[in-house]
Amino acid sequence: MFGLSNNPYLNWTEELLLKYKEKWHWEGISCYVLGRHVWDDQLLERLEKYIDWTSISWNQGIPWTEDLLDKYQDKSDWGPLSSNISINWSKKLIDKYQNLLDFGRISYNLAMPWPD
Repeated sequence: MFGLSNNPYLNWTEELLLKYKEKWHWEGISCYVLGRHVWDDQLLERLEKYIDWTSISWNQGIPWTEDLLDKYQDKSDWGPLSSNISINWSKKLIDKYQNLLDFGRISYNLAMPWPD
């Protein structure tokens, strides 16, 4: 179900995701559907074993908070997260995750709060 897994016109619900969980192309779901079409604070926890963590790390529709980054620190792909412009990067976050971040990618992140 590769094509369907990227289709923004489906009526995406958690029930739909769970009903066909063994059939979805989770790379597409993780990158394009979660956060944009289906979201609540516990969704990642309920779908954790299906999520493609590299793809979801690119996802700009996810409300990436410090708590969420902490919770999935070991599962997330910090290369794509370093490029993700939807994260509210701060000096505090950069210092906290400095050993995980890809500073090459951060240097191109337009959302990075560079000092004047």
